[in-house]
Amino acid sequence: MSEDLRSIVSEMRAGKGTLGGLLVDPTIYEDLKSAVGNVERNQVLRALVRYSIKEDEGRSRTDPAVSAPKP
Repeated sequence: MSEDLRSIVSEMRAGKGTLGGLLVDPTIYEDLKSAVGNVERNQVLRALVRYSIKEDEGRSRTDPAVSAPKP
């Protein structure tokens, strides 16, 4: 088992495989970090837009001045 572990670690240090690439190539790490960050930001932005739409709909139902057509 220890020989297998040595082999795995040496391949990772050589940059082989997914984990090896993450350890050796900083651009892979930065790309992954950017992609994950964009996904999180997009989820937050979508939630904010949904919240804003619900708030506007709630106001237009309760405030006649908001829902009244303008001349």
